[in-house]
Amino acid sequence: DWSSDVCSSDLPEVFVFSNECFHKGVIAAVYSGKDLHVWSSYNLGWSPVGAEHVISETSSEYCAKTIDGKPAAEIYKKYLDVDLGSMFVANTLEFPLIVNRYGEDVARSVIGCDKEGSMYFSADIRTGERFCLSFGSVRNILSVTKKCAQSLECFSPQGIILIICANRMSYLGSDEQREIDYFNCFGADVSGACSFGEITQINGNIAPMNCALVPFAFREGDISDAEEAAYSGNETKKLGDDNDELIPLLDR
Repeated sequence: DWSSDVCSSDLPEVFVFSNECFHKGVIAAVYSGKDLHVWSSYNLGWSPVGAEHVISETSSEYCAKTIDGKPAAEIYKKYLDVDLGSMFVANTLEFPLIVNRYGEDVARSVIGCDKEGSMYFSADIRTGERFCLSFGSVRNILSVTKKCAQSLECFSPQGIILIICANRMSYLGSDEQREIDYFNCFGADVSGACSFGEITQINGNIAPMNCALVPFAFREGDISDAEEAAYSGNETKKLGDDNDELIPLLDR
């Protein structure tokens, strides 16, 4: 148990109540039906930057002991001047590691560190894995999400579930509502949840995520020609009304 030695963001203890109280477990919701059509995607928007580094030693699939042969946390000291301490997680969450899984970039956010400089993650990391640090641009993150929502136009969703990383929501602040609004244009019921880790499918492989927005859309039955024409003709305009072409001063 490493928790007593970790400089973390004091994540709350979570319980799930049923007929008994569970400290660990999984809750699953299964949707099925002969006429059920399902669509899903994955949105990141953080961009890798700088040189590649190697996770040279791990003590578990969630703990990096060394990077490039040095204590793992030194990577943030080198590039961001972040010291070990109670604010380590808060000072690094906006700059996750980017690794490549199944041909796609995925993020790994630090959730804690210990006195020896090991870093802990909420999703798996691998010994020998190469990564880059990353930075997030609000404009780029919103642009990626907008394109994702546009790809829903011909699906004619009846329901949409958004799973949004807490780190992403914290970084976007008030702009997070703009992300959600991209999916509110289809006349479908939209619901969702904030998460500390997301799970989706990449090229046929189940992959855990950080910093992501994972949308799931549902529809029963085939889409009619009239519905397809309505979505193709109207929703693109709705999604394009928010002046995304204007580059904020800080992003120029």
